[in-house]
Amino acid sequence: MARRKPTPAKARAEAIARTNGICAVSGCGKSIRDVDHTIPHFFTADDRPDNLTGMCVAHHREKTRQDIKAIAKVKRIIAKHNGLRKPKGTIRSAGFPKHLRRKFNGEVVAR
Repeated sequence: MARRKPTPAKARAEAIARTNGICAVSGCGKSIRDVDHTIPHFFTADDRPDNLTGMCVAHHREKTRQDIKAIAKVKRIIAKHNGLRKPKGTIRSAGFPKHLRRKFNGEVVAR
């Protein structure tokens, strides 16, 4: 899989300036180390500054973990919709004992 292009420097600078270099998560107060897409890049391919948020390393790691789960789920849904992943077979019962048979009226009798 090809890596995507890095986020443009101008957009990164605007996202950092918007929060004055402090993590965007309320109550954090740490300095920004990473810029994260508010809506994951996989969904929108959007590098505009209003879709970027400055975060400290810990909060960026946590948000990325959540994004990875969401992206994986969407990929599974797309694969199922496109028929790329076939559903597992139906659950089969143990069957009816061979030494018994069922009459048309539903009564079970020995053979």
